[in-house]
Amino acid sequence: MLEKLFLSDLLEKLPKFIGHLYCMFFVNLGWVIFSHDSLKDLLVTLKKMFFMSSYSLVRNATIFYIKEYIIFFIVAVIAASSLPIKLWRKIKSENIKLMIEIMALLVFLTLSTACLCEGSFNPFIYFRF
Repeated sequence: MLEKLFLSDLLEKLPKFIGHLYCMFFVNLGWVIFSHDSLKDLLVTLKKMFFMSSYSLVRNATIFYIKEYIIFFIVAVIAASSLPIKLWRKIKSENIKLMIEIMALLVFLTLSTACLCEGSFNPFIYFRF
């Protein structure tokens, strides 16, 4: 409600990607809030997120996660852009579109299963509540 009162005009005038960044910031913040069991843990994480602690951004764990997930990040950035829809519109054959859809679903299913089997990703964040 505060957004509609104060920021709606400003957000409409800014480029679209600024609105996307604004949205993703608050989505991320919401996930951080709901992923903590206690207020104390939440405040520690928020201080780290906004550089209000002695926590160093560049650590061994940071480098590990960047190396581990850089491909996913690159694919996500490309998928969030307008490039896929532009390429999709250039494909005229419905048979080719159907094959691409099936292949994409199989790839996503395989990657999802691999991540779940690896144990590094737990999609059941609401299980704690």
